[in-house]
Amino acid sequence: AARAFPLFPTPRSANPFQHLPRQPSTPHPATPSRKAPRDDADAPSLTRPRGPGPPRTTSKQPFAVVFSYLGADYFGLQHNPGVHTVESTLFDALAETTVRGQHLISPANAANGPKWIKWTRAARTDRGVSAARNVASCKLEVPRPSGGATEIDMDAWRDEVRDAVNLKLPSDVRLIKLVRVTRGFSAYLMCDQRRYSYLVPIDALRRVLPPGVARRGAAAALERVMGAFVGTHSFHNLTYLKKIGGQGLVRYIVSIKCREQAVGNAAVAADAEPDFVCVELVGASFLYNQIRKMIGYAMWCLLQSRRDALQPNPPAEASDIESCIDAAADIESCID
Repeated sequence: AARAFPLFPTPRSANPFQHLPRQPSTPHPATPSRKAPRDDADAPSLTRPRGPGPPRTTSKQPFAVVFSYLGADYFGLQHNPGVHTVESTLFDALAETTVRGQHLISPANAANGPKWIKWTRAARTDRGVSAARNVASCKLEVPRPSGGATEIDMDAWRDEVRDAVNLKLPSDVRLIKLVRVTRGFSAYLMCDQRRYSYLVPIDALRRVLPPGVARRGAAAALERVMGAFVGTHSFHNLTYLKKIGGQGLVRYIVSIKCREQAVGNAAVAADAEPDFVCVELVGASFLYNQIRKMIGYAMWCLLQSRRDALQPNPPAEASDIESCIDAAADIESCID
């Protein structure tokens, strides 16, 4: 005979095993604690107090911090525990500053370090390098409006913060201003160009320039040679111990300009001789020690062209500035 199956599941009350006696549960043996016993009076409370806590008097908001510094006495910009850096000095000043009775950085976040306030920087500098302007992004505590006001005077508050932080900072680091930004702003990710300026003494250039290049033509000669760096290239030969084909070695250089400059950033008079050649580089990003190696290699190429010009039978164009283009060919072989 065919066996009939129920169309609906069996109710729980029809469990055939429900008449059996229930076995008592065996307690799990306690695991011995590895921690030393402590007095109950010193033990922290495991229960959180119920009910609403005290109202917050501040709100954490994102800002762009614009600052400048002289890097002669610092081991670079980036925060490094136990090392005297620019970011450590600036972060400590922000953590110690109180404006209108409120901390810019809460004591808990200050103890945990910059990462707890979403700290990022637009560009890093090495040891001894200065910056006329640099930008960092972080979150600071802003006082909430009180006394029936709907909002605070943000411009006045930012001016108070700038003056108060500068009192905490040494004379070689200055906070320029605070700029309110959106919540997702990152100084590192949203920086599309970085501008660096390097000063080359004119006497050092005169020793490597071809004989026919005048002293006032040093900037044009160096710019002609360094023009080979402009564009997208792999700079594996111009950074610190990187292998050919490694990841992240391709960089885009937007422009390289060289100009003559006198002491004190003054313009050079028509009848005067310059003291420096200022090399201004604009690029999307740069590798570690890349710029100083670029300038050093360009000067080495100029020195090679000078040695060729001092041969017993130099080429006819060796005394002209156009001979510097031959040095750029060595640069192209270095970066390609």
